[in-house]
Amino acid sequence: MASPLSRSASVQQQPTTQQQQPQPLSSQAHRRNQSLSSLISSFLPGRSQPAASSPTPTTTMPSPESAGSEGHSADDDYYYEDDSSSTSSLSISANTVTASTDRSESPASPPAEAAPQLQSPEITAMAQAAGKALSRISLTPGPPDPPGSTDSARRTSSMDNKRTSQSHEAKERATQAELAKKKREELMHEVLPQWKALLQVEQWQPKRHRSTLKRLLWLEVHPSVRGAVWMRLIQNELTISEELYQVTLTQRDIILGNMLGKAQSKELIATDVCSTFPQLDFFKQGSPMRDQLVEVLEAYVCYRPDFGYVTGMSHVAALFLMFLPPLESFTCFSNLYNQRMHRTFYQGVHDDMDVYFGIYDKMLHTHLPQLHAHLNHLGITPDIYFADWVLSMMCKFLPIECATRVWDVFFIEGEKFFFRVVIAALLAVKPALLQGDFAACVHILTRVAVGITWHELVTHLREIPRMTSHKWHSFAASVPPLSAMLPPPRRK
Repeated sequence: MASPLSRSASVQQQPTTQQQQPQPLSSQAHRRNQSLSSLISSFLPGRSQPAASSPTPTTTMPSPESAGSEGHSADDDYYYEDDSSSTSSLSISANTVTASTDRSESPASPPAEAAPQLQSPEITAMAQAAGKALSRISLTPGPPDPPGSTDSARRTSSMDNKRTSQSHEAKERATQAELAKKKREELMHEVLPQWKALLQVEQWQPKRHRSTLKRLLWLEVHPSVRGAVWMRLIQNELTISEELYQVTLTQRDIILGNMLGKAQSKELIATDVCSTFPQLDFFKQGSPMRDQLVEVLEAYVCYRPDFGYVTGMSHVAALFLMFLPPLESFTCFSNLYNQRMHRTFYQGVHDDMDVYFGIYDKMLHTHLPQLHAHLNHLGITPDIYFADWVLSMMCKFLPIECATRVWDVFFIEGEKFFFRVVIAALLAVKPALLQGDFAACVHILTRVAVGITWHELVTHLREIPRMTSHKWHSFAASVPPLSAMLPPPRRK
């Protein structure tokens, strides 16, 4: 193939005849020539260099105006060079673009016929070169997509972040629980001498010691003195004696066998004991405390054969046995269920139960109106779960440590504190209840809410105003029974 220099010289030596002269380009062809030349020159900003074997001086890429005056080789080849040693990963090099001769050395010729215009083969070559360059640009692989660029990767990343956040929250809660436990143990040891000094008083005078008792009960009760404190607070109005307890144990087989309509109490006790605090090993099959629990429950059924056994009472007797011997547990158990609220639900007096349902429904509507409307919409009435909370003293809904602290304060505050505890416990599980349907809400309300702590419960208790005994009795008397507040059933 002839070099650009020799081809340019041959063009100048040929006579310029009418047949050999190229036809002038149309305006459309000229615009196409101009756009292609601009495109190619944009790839070669000052990159044209002289060929190693040619001493002829080189020029940069000709502009559209000078394209006809300076010769251009159709064999120019543009390509990308991947040079890892250079700062740029992609570079454009071209074959040498040479001029035919210097203007001063070329013979004089008429201005209109000095050099030929660009021929269509040259335009085609330039278009091919530009297309090749553009194809290399489009096919050049870019950097890999960053992680998480696709939808699935983003979802995976979001789930990982959520797990990490939940793990951090769980660790933080565990750390706070450990600190609270350590603080509670320190507080137990601080108040223990005060409890021992108070227990040495033979006769507690409620008016004289009430403020001290309330302060200590709200602070903490050491496990070593909790049983004695409970006995002093509950008292023994029924005058339960050891002789009475032994008689019930001796005659329990005969009494249980002769009970009319209550023969199922013994089987019901055996079934209920199996589900009493299953997370503990104290009452598993074959343990001594299990036998003591059965004895206390059967002794109470013999003591009150007119009503027999009611599901949920095993949790109360079991918690008493954790801090008291069987005789003292039986005494506290019997006197507790002799109090008005527990006696009402134990005996199943529907009119009185309806009054307590109405008090609870009124407080729920006052403090948790959204939850009250949601439960009513689902058809979940208080008789489904509230009676079980009363009979088990919240042991079927609160964790055992939290329930123990509730008992500490309840034995001096009374039933008005019990209703505040119920609302505070519902505040703790409110988000889950609002998102649940009928089955989910019933499951939450009839199972132990594992995550509730005494510290959290006290935080929610501060949101519920306290009532004096006088205000509480006035409020309870002003609330109508639940059956009077419920709308009448629809006729089918």
